[in-house]
Amino acid sequence: MSTTELYRLGRDPGHIGAVRNSWRGAMYIWNDVAKRYCGMDSFPIMNDGERFRVWGAYEDPRMPEHERIVLLSTMDNATVAGKDAQTVAEAFERYGKEHPGSSFIEQAEILRSADLQPTDLVAWQQTSVGEFWGVRWDDELEDNVWYDPAAANHFDVLETVRADR
Repeated sequence: MSTTELYRLGRDPGHIGAVRNSWRGAMYIWNDVAKRYCGMDSFPIMNDGERFRVWGAYEDPRMPEHERIVLLSTMDNATVAGKDAQTVAEAFERYGKEHPGSSFIEQAEILRSADLQPTDLVAWQQTSVGEFWGVRWDDELEDNVWYDPAAANHFDVLETVRADR
């Protein structure tokens, strides 16, 4: 069964937790947003334009902040600073209570129990079927090379949520 994986980047990078059945994470909220905000029957897996409409719904003024945080956390290269992990955990817990079939309460527990420093980054791999964007294999070193948080190809979930309001 696939899992949703959470990682710490920066200081002491590595895996901080996993939640079984990745369809209870990203796909869960994508289906929910597709129905409630986009008037669709379900998340449109085979239609790029419609998928982007669902993923862009975080800009919909009807969407409360906790839902925006959850939705943005499912996007590629999404990160949260360690200093903001508790705020994100609260948003996950609230959404999870509203949607008990999702995995967001479990993800909130992982965030709360992780040993995070303010400058650490939390990142997600939404499904264990693929590879995590934050680590790559280096043939010359014969080892994993972790993503450098100083690089510019990630985005901060809370900064994005707060910039749009």
